[in-house]
Amino acid sequence: MKTPANGEARRLIVHAESDTILISRSNTPALVGASAYVGDDFPLSFLPDTLWLLRPKDRDSVSMRWLAYVIGSDDCRRLLQSIASGTSQSMKKIQKGSFLRLVALTPPLTEQRKIADILSTWDEALERLDALIAAKDRRKQALMQQLLTGKKRVKGANGKWKVATLGDLLTPISRTVPKPTGSFLAAGIRSHGKGVFLKPDFKPEGIALDELFELKAGDLVVNITFAWEGAAAIVPDVADGALVSHRFPTFLFKDGLASRSFFRHYIRSKRFVFDCGLASPGGAGRNRVLSKTAFLNIELKVPSFEEQEQIGSLLDTADQELALLRRQRDALDQQKRGLMQRLLTGKIRVTPEAE
Repeated sequence: MKTPANGEARRLIVHAESDTILISRSNTPALVGASAYVGDDFPLSFLPDTLWLLRPKDRDSVSMRWLAYVIGSDDCRRLLQSIASGTSQSMKKIQKGSFLRLVALTPPLTEQRKIADILSTWDEALERLDALIAAKDRRKQALMQQLLTGKKRVKGANGKWKVATLGDLLTPISRTVPKPTGSFLAAGIRSHGKGVFLKPDFKPEGIALDELFELKAGDLVVNITFAWEGAAAIVPDVADGALVSHRFPTFLFKDGLASRSFFRHYIRSKRFVFDCGLASPGGAGRNRVLSKTAFLNIELKVPSFEEQEQIGSLLDTADQELALLRRQRDALDQQKRGLMQRLLTGKIRVTPEAE
């Protein structure tokens, strides 16, 4: 621990204060130069020496809100990352002299304030969308937990849920094919229920196996090494025909007993991931191999096929609503970035209101 000399402690205490900018002067290559405008006083905060707090020399010539947009713009972030130095690949630092020599196109103060007002309006719209997405996501998670456990029933459903094993509902399927001699479409599965990813033009030399296994759209596929992390997915149409190794067992849903729509959400539930963890013995880091026998013996309570379909449909609708909101959010963010670039470079001029 480093102890400051007498009289130095007070100088080293720096609080986040209103109408200033914080900038990360020392960080990973991706985060160095990240910045934020501080709109309030935080007298109980103490800033680490990896952050700079920027105060204006003359508040009558610069708007800190405008300057925060300049420093946070894509162009300036790239510039800051380019001047960050350091021999470590994981940590870069911006030198004070290099930072202070940077040049910015500076409009009159009244125009700076107008630009900051315009961009703040877009930020407020983005924050409202973020809050709406977070609320919808929490609602969907709650709905998922209730519907998949029978605590909440779909309208008109009153049949009793039955205990079944995955083996009662799924049929293992292996479509063995010889390892291709040329490039092929390979597939993998992300953990935490994030679905299948594809590796086009995969080279056969990268696999020391003579046989692979073909996926078909609609299969349930599991990564036996990371099933305990929720690495399970229903194969989408784009992955039809993709090849996987023996570490990706696949299963068919039994007609009239198991609904893909229902299982698309069930395999993302905490209960399913927990049960896969129990069926994956071993403690060698993240590699805990799933026992296929134990997997098929996992028990769950399921409603009739018709109610499974209704539950899946309700949760699909909630997912679609969230996806639409996220697309709207991305589009709004892109529009804001385009406007920001034009405003901060003077390609679009604004007329300040009379003060």
